[in-house]
Amino acid sequence: MRWRSLLATAFAAAFAVAPLAPGSAMADDDTSTVSWSVRPSSADGPDGRAWIELDVDPGEEVAEHLSVFNYGDRDVDFRLSAADGYFTETGRFNMLPADHESVDAGTWISLQTSVSVPAKSGVTVPFTISVPENATPGDHLAGVAASISSAGSGNVAVESRVGFRVLSRVSGELQPALTAYVLATYEGSVNPFEPGTAVVDYAISNTGNTRLAATPVIAVSGPFGAFAQSIPGDAIDEMGPGETRTFRVEVPDVWPLGLLSVDVSADPHVVPAESDTTPLPAAQSTALTAAIPWSQLVVVLVVVLLVWWWRRDRRRLRRDLQRQVAEAREQVRTEGEGRASVGVGIAAVIVAVGLILAVPVSATADTGADGIVIDIEIQPVEPPERASTVPRLPATGAEIDAWTIAAGGTLSALGVLLVASRRRRTAAPDR
Repeated sequence: MRWRSLLATAFAAAFAVAPLAPGSAMADDDTSTVSWSVRPSSADGPDGRAWIELDVDPGEEVAEHLSVFNYGDRDVDFRLSAADGYFTETGRFNMLPADHESVDAGTWISLQTSVSVPAKSGVTVPFTISVPENATPGDHLAGVAASISSAGSGNVAVESRVGFRVLSRVSGELQPALTAYVLATYEGSVNPFEPGTAVVDYAISNTGNTRLAATPVIAVSGPFGAFAQSIPGDAIDEMGPGETRTFRVEVPDVWPLGLLSVDVSADPHVVPAESDTTPLPAAQSTALTAAIPWSQLVVVLVVVLLVWWWRRDRRRLRRDLQRQVAEAREQVRTEGEGRASVGVGIAAVIVAVGLILAVPVSATADTGADGIVIDIEIQPVEPPERASTVPRLPATGAEIDAWTIAAGGTLSALGVLLVASRRRRTAAPDR
């Protein structure tokens, strides 16, 4: 049966900073479990290094060794390989799987294809790193590993690898550079009295030729820097040239101010840190995103509608009140005019009586076909003679003395005052 190899399993701590732990797998030709490890070595055996890190010149050739240790109870044939290396999104070092062709430092390593290791023992294997003449300055990542194939499900075989990283820094001008990219969206709260969340997606790319480390910082603010806040992003311990890390972070307690400014910055430094202490320019990127306060706008709309309804109802009540006042004034005016008419009539009678009593009057009565007709004639009073003769009414013979004339004048004055008073009362509701 022909086995098809897949992507190798993780290096089982083979690329960790600490001393390498052994890997283990089930061999495809036996039911026993194989446990092994691979370590950098000198010709005499392991030399304590966790990985190989070299400073080389173009065209240089470096001899190195690796040691494979078999911790199982039987002899095992291991496949040896070298490939380009890279750092994963989680920051762990890995190397290309067997079905991916290497194009960089993985092709610089010359290594025998297999080694047989007895049970409970180890074997040291030499290999060579040959730097091309046209190698570009900067860091080049590769890895070496010892692997076995184990049975998987169906017609699938799984290749398990254990190895370590081989890092070569080619001499020349080092150009460390970091670039940041950012996108952001806003997620508002249904509760208008609670802030929302800014969701920030950003990427940090190593655009230089050296390994870099950085700690991004994400800052969010409203217009003119209002309600600014910042939080640290996930630390990048190490990333190779040309690599990009993507992240997502949620910034809480962000108020919807219409427009948000999201800034991502990262201060890079070369790895290892002691290789270059020159401060490097920070990578920065800014994005603007809309933060519409929908729930707050609903509250404002409700308040505006309530104020509009209150003002409208208040105007209606004012109109009703004005109408009622106008109706009351009209009623008072009508009643006043009626009372004034009666008062004027009474006053007219009083004036007439006063005039009758104050001046001589002649009156005749006749009974005709149309009823009784009374004619009254008012005659001017002649100045009295010095004689004590008392004037008499021509028709009736009634005597008019001083008291009668005074009573008539008084009644006339009262009538005039009554008419004036009625007119004032009638005009009062219009003020």
